[in-house]
Amino acid sequence: MSKRGNRTVALVVATVALVVALACGSLAVLRGLRQQDGSDFDQDVRRAVSRDGFPVFNNPPMVSAGQAAGLRDDDWVIGVTVNRQAKAYPITEMCFHELGNDTCGGEPIAVSW
Repeated sequence: MSKRGNRTVALVVATVALVVALACGSLAVLRGLRQQDGSDFDQDVRRAVSRDGFPVFNNPPMVSAGQAAGLRDDDWVIGVTVNRQAKAYPITEMCFHELGNDTCGGEPIAVSW
């Protein structure tokens, strides 16, 4: 392999290692740091979204696709089919809930985004 090829491989490996290190340990490294205003970084992270900040939905009412207000043909949904029953959960709604409990085809399901 040429010197240029070796440098390219080394750069790719270093970049991947940096991304993995940041993804796995960024909060651990920042724990205990103080921001310029003197506030604790760790406390600010916890306040960003409080516990239950995204309410879970339970057994939401379902309507046919034609009756779904504000839903366009090209909107993304999470689709579930169980025992020949199909349900769709619009991503626009899931952004507010992130997790939901429902039944589909007589079985309990959890829907997550």
